[in-house]
Amino acid sequence: MSSATIREFCNNNRFYSNLKIARPPVFTMAHALVNRKDLKPGDVLYGFDSSTRSHGGALASGYSHAGIFIGRNRILEATPPTVRKIDFQGFAAGFSHIAVFRCIEPWPPERIDALKSFARKAIGKPFNEIGLRRCELRRETTPATAMERYLAYRDGRYVVRSERGVYFCSELVAAAFVSSGMISLGAATQLLPEAFAPIDLTRDKVFGFFLGFAVPYRGYKIPKDDVFIDSVLPRRRGKSSVRADRIEGRG
Repeated sequence: MSSATIREFCNNNRFYSNLKIARPPVFTMAHALVNRKDLKPGDVLYGFDSSTRSHGGALASGYSHAGIFIGRNRILEATPPTVRKIDFQGFAAGFSHIAVFRCIEPWPPERIDALKSFARKAIGKPFNEIGLRRCELRRETTPATAMERYLAYRDGRYVVRSERGVYFCSELVAAAFVSSGMISLGAATQLLPEAFAPIDLTRDKVFGFFLGFAVPYRGYKIPKDDVFIDSVLPRRRGKSSVRADRIEGRG
C-alpha cells in the first residue's frame, strides 16, 4: 500500500471531511445550564439515567439515550417502538438531566434542510432492537476493518448507507450526520452508525463539543462524577452562548 493511500485514509479517519472544526479561541472550565430555547438544529442531546450505570460497558457513564434537535422545539429520537419526533419536555421525561453538544461551526441552511428531510423519512421506522444488542460487539470489532472499508469504497466495492430501515438512538444520530452531509460519504466509511453507543458520539468532536446541561429544576445538582462536569465549554468573544434555565414542566 502506498504512503499516499495511507495519508488519504488517515485524513478521512476522523470524519472531518466536510465539518471543518475550528478550535475555539477561548474556554471556560465552569459548566453551564442550557435553555431549551437556545437549542439549534444539529444539537445532539444525551439523556442521563444513573440506574443504567450498573450495566457497565457503553452505559457505565449513565448516558443511555441520544437524540438530535431538528428545530421548532422538536427532537428526532429512536425509542421503542419507532423513530419519532418529540418536543423537548417529552424527550427529557424519565432522565435526571440532559447533556447538550453542539458543533463549533453552525450547520449551514442546506445541511439543516437535509437533516429535516432525513427526519421525515426516518419517522415511523421500527426501533432496531437487534442492532442495539449487537452494538457492544460492533464497537470492539469495527475499527479493525476501517482500512478495508475505505479501500473498498474508493474502488466502488462498498456503498455507504446513511438511510436504513431500522434505528436505535445513537445509530439514528450518526446516520443523520451522514445523510445531511455533515460527514462525507468517504469519511463515513470509518463511521458505522450501528457501532456507535451514545457515549461514543460524545467522544468524537465531529458530533460537537459539550455545551452544557439542561436540568429539571433550579438548584438541581449535577452529580460530581458526571463525565462532563469538568468539560471545557467553547466561548466566543468572552461571552457564553447559553443561559441558566430548567426543563419546563418538571420539578
